[in-house]
Parts: sequence; C-alpha cells; structure tokens
Amino acid sequence: MGNTQEEFNPWVSILFEPRRTIQEIIDTDPGQSYWLVVSLAGIMAVLSAWDVVSDSVDFKTMVVIAIVFGPFFGAFANEVVASATHWAGGWIDGKSSKIEMRAACAWASMPYIYFSFPRNILEMMLFKLGSLEILIDFWAIFIFLSCLSQVQGFSPLKAVGNMLLSLIPLAAVASLIYVGLEIL
Repeated sequence: MGNTQEEFNPWVSILFEPRRTIQEIIDTDPGQSYWLVVSLAGIMAVLSAWDVVSDSVDFKTMVVIAIVFGPFFGAFANEVVASATHWAGGWIDGKSSKIEMRAACAWASMPYIYFSFPRNILEMMLFKLGSLEILIDFWAIFIFLSCLSQVQGFSPLKAVGNMLLSLIPLAAVASLIYVGLEIL
C-alpha cells in the first residue's frame, strides 16, 4: 500500500481506499479486528431497528438488546452474506478464500458502523435524514463492490454480477423463512 505497517489504519482507509485496504488486510491478517467489526455492525443494525419498535421498546432497553444480541446478529449476518457471495463468486471463477470473503464483507460495513448511530440519534432528536441514508447506502455498496472486486480478482462489473448472483440464495433462504413463519 506504500505505507509502513505502523501508518496503516484500516479503520479510516477502508472509507477512502477500499481496494488497497482490503488487500493489506488479507495480505497481513484476514481476521484482523474481524470480531470487533462484525460486533459493531450488529450493534448498529439492531439499534437501527429501534424506529420500528420504538412504540413498544424504550431506547435504553433497545441499547441493552443491541449490546447483548447485536454481536451475534452481526456475526451471523456477515457469515450468511459472505457464504452466499463466496458461493456465487465460485460460479464465475472468483479467487477469494472463504476467510478473505468474510473479511471483505465485514470491512465493507464500516460506513454503517460510523454513520448509523449518529444518524439514528439525529433522527430521534430532529428529523428524518432520507438523503443521508441513501448516500451512506451507496457509499457502503461502493466499498463492498471494491472489496469484492479485490478479493475475487474481478473487474467492477463482474463484482456487480457476483453481488447480484449472491442475492439468489439469499432470496431463496428469506423466502423459505417467510413461508415457514406464515405456516406457523
């Protein structure tokens, strides 16, 4: 990456140089901060759901729920997405290992980690930030596609194809869960 190891800070560089950052991570230690990243992503995801359940759950309780269950949710969600993406990438000759894909998916969640909590606080206190949410979503997708392209050895367009193909098994699983819940 041009920087020495002491200067490398993936917590910042992932936002601006995702391809170089994920390559440095998988070259040195694909498990680098993995559990911390997926835990924070899970906590932020659970907290983001507060607006849906705010009528029945107060914010303090939601924070406790997020801290207790968020890390498990983050690890599970990352594993599902990484598995589907790795599997679909294999159809189109992707070269990543499962561990590299897990790292890429985890580190691609950084925009949500950085911006979900401040966004949620501002929304609770002031107003809805729809355009900011769209910007964060596009930034996260860009980072995900950059990381995916790097670990799979794909062009950006082929990375988009990998992402779209990975939606097939994810949609199938979601449909089975939905049907199963409807039957109950």
